Amino acid sequence: MYKNFVKNCLVILITTLLSACSTTSFSDLFNNYNQQMQGVKEALKQGDFQAAIKLIPPRSNSSASYGLSLLEKARLEYLSNNHAQSQKDFAQVYSLIQQTQQAAKIELSRGVENVTAVLSNDNATRYDIPLYEQSMLNSYQALNYLAQQDLSAALVEIRRANLVQQQALKEHAKAIYRSEKEMTEQGVSMNGLANQYPAMNEAIGQVKNGFQNAYTFYLSALLYEAVKAT
Repeated sequence: MYKNFVKNCLVILITTLLSACSTTSFSDLFNNYNQQMQGVKEALKQGDFQAAIKLIPPRSNSSASYGLSLLEKARLEYLSNNHAQSQKDFAQVYSLIQQTQQAAKIELSRGVENVTAVLSNDNATRYDIPLYEQSMLNSYQALNYLAQQDLSAALVEIRRANLVQQQALKEHAKAIYRSEKEMTEQGVSMNGLANQYPAMNEAIGQVKNGFQNAYTFYLSALLYEAVKAT
């Protein structure tokens, strides 16, 4: 019975490792993403964007960090003024985000990812691009279109960026509401705290900076003014 137990454990372990390898490159198993990007960062410090692009580790579309890697490449292409290629890369990232959002969430597969992360490292867990990065994606894409003198396409991207900003605000508003409700249930008055610590009002007002991007708002205003001027 003990032998069967050990055998079953080995089968589960091997199956899990094979699952990790299917979504994680060989280098990902031994080096985290930050370590793999050290060469890219050094090239960036020297202002050599083309070298930085070439140093980005190749990844298949099944890799857990494929989206993040492609996002890095798209940004570097933009910085090197290769707007056409940057546009293609950002469009591919946007497509990946849409697929992820539309796909059915299977908790079992997510659980497998977390198990493989324990057995290898954080690269085994898929990187889901957060909302603030999604808004920057659309902002960069808008600038790519502007560089190619396509104001209409730039406006489409900035509208997408603003929708992401609204989504971020709604999601965090719910989280703030839940926190305030929990504090109230514990007998803590929000008005009392505000009166006792006036600086908190200013701090709370700055919280949005953590999940909303002011640059996107400025860019949006500039584009709409440009439309009026044409």
